[in-house]
Amino acid sequence: KNKLNLTNGISENERIFESMFKEAGIGIAIIDKNLKIKKYNRSFYELFGYKPEELDDKTYLDMIPEAKRENAKKVIKALFNSEINKYVAEAVYLTKNQKEIWLKLIATVIHDQDGNPEFILGMGEDITERVISKIKLEKAKEKAEESDKLKTAFLTNMSHEIRTPMNAIIGFSELIAEPSTDQATRKEFAEQIYESSNMLLKLIDDIIDMSQLDSGNLKLSKQQFNISSVLGELYSNFELEMHKHKENVELLIHNPFGDSIAYIESDELRLNQIFSHLLSNAIKYTHQGFIEFGFDIDQYDEPIFYVRDTGIGIPEEKKASIFNHFTKIEDRTNLYRGTGIGLSITKKLVDLLGGKMWVESNLGIGSIFYFSLPNKVTLFQIDHKSPKKVSDYNWDGRTILVAEDERSNFEVLKASLARTYADLEWVENGKDAVQKCIEKNYDLVLMDIKMPVLDGIDATKQIKKVKPAIPIIAQTAFVLKNERNLCIDAGCDEYIPKPIKTHVLLEMIDIFFANGN
Repeated sequence: KNKLNLTNGISENERIFESMFKEAGIGIAIIDKNLKIKKYNRSFYELFGYKPEELDDKTYLDMIPEAKRENAKKVIKALFNSEINKYVAEAVYLTKNQKEIWLKLIATVIHDQDGNPEFILGMGEDITERVISKIKLEKAKEKAEESDKLKTAFLTNMSHEIRTPMNAIIGFSELIAEPSTDQATRKEFAEQIYESSNMLLKLIDDIIDMSQLDSGNLKLSKQQFNISSVLGELYSNFELEMHKHKENVELLIHNPFGDSIAYIESDELRLNQIFSHLLSNAIKYTHQGFIEFGFDIDQYDEPIFYVRDTGIGIPEEKKASIFNHFTKIEDRTNLYRGTGIGLSITKKLVDLLGGKMWVESNLGIGSIFYFSLPNKVTLFQIDHKSPKKVSDYNWDGRTILVAEDERSNFEVLKASLARTYADLEWVENGKDAVQKCIEKNYDLVLMDIKMPVLDGIDATKQIKKVKPAIPIIAQTAFVLKNERNLCIDAGCDEYIPKPIKTHVLLEMIDIFFANGN
């Protein structure tokens, strides 16, 4: 009910005012000294989500958030005491459903016939969308400015991260070439070159992965694999690294199934990559104590993987941004190397696999990084076979054709396979590879994909037309979207990315030879 009568009679001007009051597109209300809402228009009750009769028992304060009510009382008191004639502000109000809305408010005093303040006339225009947009823009601006700072720091740091291993590779290569360098020193320098090359390769892989994840081009290859085997290989690799650089830190592995083999259907490469990033991160920030990694099983038979360390920990204010691009943790005494993208890549890989990732950390005590995968674990009987050494392979009488445009890459393959007694023949392009396969029977072809004259994809297609039974293993430095599928669709029987791990290549070739071609 609109109870207020401003005058005894209604003049023409008053009828015009009444019409404008009712039909105005902004909310208008009149309140008395007890803060009761005495008169209001349609826009007012629609704005706040009330029916007209629901406003009969409401006061002005019912529409104001509790934290703002004291200030509202002061403003109203100042208006009724004639301390101010008009009040203009942008303020937040509450609807019937307790939803916050923003209004541009203009409040002024209505006087009685004696000139005394009697009511307050308030007009409110809904500016919620404008205020929210402004807040979003301000946050976006702050985020963009912070991102620009991080990117600048990242690029500066990236230059350093690339130049450091390159300096070692070039410097030690020059020293190896010196005639005065003895054999033992050459071996030591070669190890340094190998270590720096791996560092550089990891950096390149991280940059490519970050780009593919950001663009949505990174694809998964899910299949059943042995979790225990992945953890064991990680332990072997990182224990060696810690023995060299972190003698005061113990590496521990946890498998709830002990000697049993635990299988899961997921992407083995990406699980290995996630653990590698987390373990590298733990090693970087842990100077004494231990690093433990592994998994436990939840009530749904799904694995909860983790990496626990006794490192420097993460400050509370950094936890929210630890998985963002370019974020790094520093302390007052150490500046840690790295690009600041490892944890971001890790989080996005876990998301891509359908899992969740979180961290628990106490500054100065350590951190635990957890991640879950939505895949049940199954158990199989243990296989006690020991991994083969190069000398265990005997391919005497076998001939392998290597199609590779870089002689240095062929020489590496030749040296890697020398103790298997296989004969290797070399061609520099796909056209020659096709011709060789037409002229001669080979037991296997190692096919580089990017070659001059005729690339490995087209060469494979032509070879398979005339020699469909010959096994072809694609080898390539490309690591882009759907590349493995492209090679397999062309007729390649397997695919191995560069740089080639010798034990992986040996096992792959042995499978083909064991199956009698």
